Amino acid sequence: MTHSCPYCGGPYDPPPLKTDLDRNRIYINGHPVKVLPGVAEVLDVLLNDFPNSVTATRLIDRLWGATGGPDTAENVVKVYISKLRKCLEQSDWRVVNGRRTGGRSKYQLMKADFV
Repeated sequence: MTHSCPYCGGPYDPPPLKTDLDRNRIYINGHPVKVLPGVAEVLDVLLNDFPNSVTATRLIDRLWGATGGPDTAENVVKVYISKLRKCLEQSDWRVVNGRRTGGRSKYQLMKADFV
């Protein structure tokens, strides 16, 4: 299914990535990869918001809910992003840093051709 890019209006196909949150797996081009639960959650948020970027605050809310998580929550998110990046090296997709807002990082899935 082709979508329209909210930035340029051009067509795009969503990434060939999926998550199985119950089994802590991500699927890259149909191949399962076992990951930490937080890594699967991060990818799930990035996929749901694709092609838009996602703030670290939104990821923290998804991972820890209303409590906001530990004091090191943003650092934990960075670790999950790093682990996800390593998993995606075998695909045509990357997680890139977006422009920071309010002092917090932003992340976005992007086709490797555009990175």
